[in-house]
Amino acid sequence: MASSGFNPAGLRSVGCLGAVLLMLLLCPGAGQAQSRLAHVTISSPQGTAQTPYRTSFQQLAIAFGHDGGSGTFIAQSQGADVNGTNFLINESSGTVGAYFNTPGLKTVSVRVTAQPTTVIAVSQPVFIVFDNQAPVLTLTQIRVDPRLAWEAFDPARSYYTSADAIGLRGLVNDGPSGAPPEQLVLTARAGSAPATTSVAGAGGQFELSVSLTGMPEGPGQISLTVADKMSDGSRPNVGKGPVIRLGE
Repeated sequence: MASSGFNPAGLRSVGCLGAVLLMLLLCPGAGQAQSRLAHVTISSPQGTAQTPYRTSFQQLAIAFGHDGGSGTFIAQSQGADVNGTNFLINESSGTVGAYFNTPGLKTVSVRVTAQPTTVIAVSQPVFIVFDNQAPVLTLTQIRVDPRLAWEAFDPARSYYTSADAIGLRGLVNDGPSGAPPEQLVLTARAGSAPATTSVAGAGGQFELSVSLTGMPEGPGQISLTVADKMSDGSRPNVGKGPVIRLGE
């Protein structure tokens, strides 16, 4: 994807290459890389086509190792939205950056070149999903009393009940590159009443019984959120559902 804006990641890559050339000039012995370089292996993150590594971080450090022995090596990531560059001198492992700016599945590998030779080895890819989009929650039905039937939810309406709980049904969807339904966590909160949490079922369908215990008398509301799940410590994306208004 072409870009006309300033690219700090690209600047870092150019800086790394310049540093490599400087090190080769200052340390001639470091350039005697062994030509036996044959294999590169990514140690983290780990992700397969069936179970990709999920993150909302815009940059990751791809850790790798190689079998090239001593010498100078240039490492480059491949398959990210913006690929990073690093160099190793007499080191058989290191990290290289991978940068993301569009959501979706990325097939990221690491390419290592021995210097000053042209011996190259490329790792097997790791599958990474960059997800910065919140899941969508749609409320379809409501039941204001366990003794009553389910009815279609109307966001413009206020609902009246004397029951201790309200039933809600709906659907959640995290998009084509999002988390599977069983990893989407729903939270419903009615005023100061304890929050109700649940996990979506097959196809993203859900049914909740939201406690109204502890709610003060008078008008109130129930808020709904749905959060996806990441493989690392990156922040989950949180989507908001419609507000259910409760009358007096």
